[in-house]
Amino acid sequence: MERYDVSTGIRRRGPFVLDVTGFPEGKHIPSFTPIAADLKARTAKVVVNVLVKEKVEAAGTKVKIAKNSFAKVGTILGNGTKGATVNAIDKSKDGYDELTISAALGVVEAGSVLFELTRPTAKTPRMWRTPPSTRNISLRTASTTWHFSVPQVR
Repeated sequence: MERYDVSTGIRRRGPFVLDVTGFPEGKHIPSFTPIAADLKARTAKVVVNVLVKEKVEAAGTKVKIAKNSFAKVGTILGNGTKGATVNAIDKSKDGYDELTISAALGVVEAGSVLFELTRPTAKTPRMWRTPPSTRNISLRTASTTWHFSVPQVR
């Protein structure tokens, strides 16, 4: 596998393991899916971000998001000021998935991105231990190339 850092132009080869724990078998991970990379352990995890498709009012606990996110029941999502646990996901709609969350996040505008938190009171995304430096990375095997934007884990 090859990892390419766009910011430096350096290509590195060797093992780089993507942790897919909890993903359904056969789940597709599209190109440019953000990952958090541990450059020392040479592992990566998919970053859970969800795109809000329709405005959520201040007291709303139903959030319409883009289809096929990596959120699952039990994921804690937030907007930087408040967080809530995903209690249910309705995937039956054609144009969006609908999350039922444990608490209102306040007004959330369409087009906003909610990110995974370690706990509902956290303010920064789960995968960032320190403010991230973003790296664009390509992973390549003999037959396929994947491209990722990676917040670096330190």
